[in-house]
This record gives sequence, structure tokens and C-alpha cells, in this order.
Amino acid sequence: MSDISSRLSELENIVKSKSSRIIQLEENVETLRQNNTQLSEIIEGQKEQLKRLEQRGDQQRSDQQDNIVKELMRESRLLSANPGVTTVAFHARLSKNETPAKHHTIIFDVINTNSGKGYNKFSGVFTAPVDGVVFPEAVSGCDYTGSSTVSVVELAQGDVTFVRTSPTYTPAGTIVSNGNMWTSFAGWRIGDRM
Repeated sequence: MSDISSRLSELENIVKSKSSRIIQLEENVETLRQNNTQLSEIIEGQKEQLKRLEQRGDQQRSDQQDNIVKELMRESRLLSANPGVTTVAFHARLSKNETPAKHHTIIFDVINTNSGKGYNKFSGVFTAPVDGVVFPEAVSGCDYTGSSTVSVVELAQGDVTFVRTSPTYTPAGTIVSNGNMWTSFAGWRIGDRM
């Protein structure tokens, strides 16, 4: 009889352990469902943005821009939303001089700052990790004269911004980026969207 009681007690302990594990797995499944919902929302935002680009009649997109869009779609599936992220700032620069063609995205391949993880040094694209008002700035040197372009834009989570040459005008000269003059792209979140 004591052998049966001992075995029964052992089985009760196993059931308690398995019940605890089931609860933990159910919580993990719920977290994964929430992440999946957030990723679906990001993908829908990317699809809407792609539709807006296509509706603008931007038929002159180069193969490189098509690859960037595909990469952004892939990244949107891999990224999870960043709840609680409020500090967003990035600064990247060119590692060498560049002579771009028309409709060419400038890829700033050396990252100095990337709070919020929004800048991609392989595509040259900043993807807003959260909604907000962003202050992007491009500083460039061309044949050893400098220029700076700044703007203030409202971005929704998943919106992108990047630096690209004109689709109709062939640039003349070289973008200088060396120890004397670094060409860079930067931006920082300055507040919430209106």
C-alpha cells in the first residue's frame, strides 16, 4: 500500500510540473501571437507605402531600389515592434569618395550612432522604429565644397527615408568623403507625431 501511495505522490508531482510547463508554453504562444500581430501591422504599413510609391508613377526605380524595397519587406517580417523606444538617433558616413549615377541611393556604410536601430548600412535606408517627428540631415562634400540639407518630417513606424540622386539629372563630380571632409547622413527624433 505504501508503494502505491509513494507512486501516486510521484505522479502528482509530475502532473504539477507538467502543468507549470504548459502554463509557461501558453504564455510563450501568446507572446508569439502578439509579436506576429505587430509584424503583420508592420508588413501592412510597408505594403501601403509600396502602393503609394507605385501610385506616384515612380516607374524609373532602378534595380537597386527594387532590391531595397524587397530588403525592407524582409526586414519588416523579421523586426519586432520596439515598445518603449523613444530615443531614436543615427549618424552614418561614407567610407570613401563616390561618383554616383542618376537615381542612385547613397549608402552611408560607416555607422557612428544608431540608437533605436533604424539605420541600415547595407541599404542606406533609415526605417522609423517608432512614430515621431524626425530631423534628418545630409552633409556632403562635392569636389571639396560642402553643403548641408535638413528637413523636419513626421514618420510613422515603418516609414523610410534615404538620400538618392535625381532620377532625371546625371550628377556631375565626386562626393568627397575622407579625413578632410566626411559626407554623412544623420537624423534624430525630436518629438511625437502631431
